[in-house]
Amino acid sequence: SVTRGRGADFAVQRAGLEALLRRDAAREQDRLRVSARPAGPFGAYATRRPRADERPYRTLLRSVRPLSASCDCPDFLRNALGACKHVLAVLHD
Repeated sequence: SVTRGRGADFAVQRAGLEALLRRDAAREQDRLRVSARPAGPFGAYATRRPRADERPYRTLLRSVRPLSASCDCPDFLRNALGACKHVLAVLHD
């Protein structure tokens, strides 16, 4: 039925929003920061935790509206959100 489809759409949207909120909480908890940025707002960023011995992740921001970004972290590569805590760190910065 049409109603069942609309409810399913809402459930999927809610689950996606909750997943993004979890990643944003992880961004804050890990104190992720941008350690390198392009000359303009779009391009390749490096994001990392405060510890200098950890490898930075490469995060590419192509567009904000609509969001078009990628990251070489394992979470981005396996989720279907189009975002991860590193992408959120770039947006927050």
